[in-house]
Formats: sequence, structure tokens, C-alpha cells
Amino acid sequence: MAKKIEKKIYFLRDVAALLEISENALRVMLCRRNWNAVPPPFKLGHKLAWRVQDFDEFLEGKAEAAMKEAGF
Repeated sequence: MAKKIEKKIYFLRDVAALLEISENALRVMLCRRNWNAVPPPFKLGHKLAWRVQDFDEFLEGKAEAAMKEAGF
């Protein structure tokens, strides 16, 4: 029986896909340090990475803020 490995790290490609933007657009946000659009990453070797838990919490916070602003 094969074990299912749960993903714990998102890389740049994963985050771009989740946000439905290009990798280049994500890189621009990171260069501009636009932390309202994307949480700060950390370096994992030579790659930028985000913990899945931290990124999901960031998105949840953005969704809650949007709902609150819309009056829900």
C-alpha cells in the first residue's frame, strides 16, 4: 500500500497557479514587496517557498476581509 505524501511547501509555480497569475507577475509582486497581494516567501535552497499552512491562512484572511468589506 503506497503512502500518500501531503504537500507542505508551495513553490513559486504553485503559488502562481493558486493565484491564477503568471510566474512573472508573481516575481514582480515579490520584487515590489507587495505583501498585501502575497505573503513573504522564504528561501529553500535556491528556490522561493511558502509553507502551505501559512499561505492558506493568508488566503483565508483575505477572504474574510473581503466578505467583511462586502457586508457579509
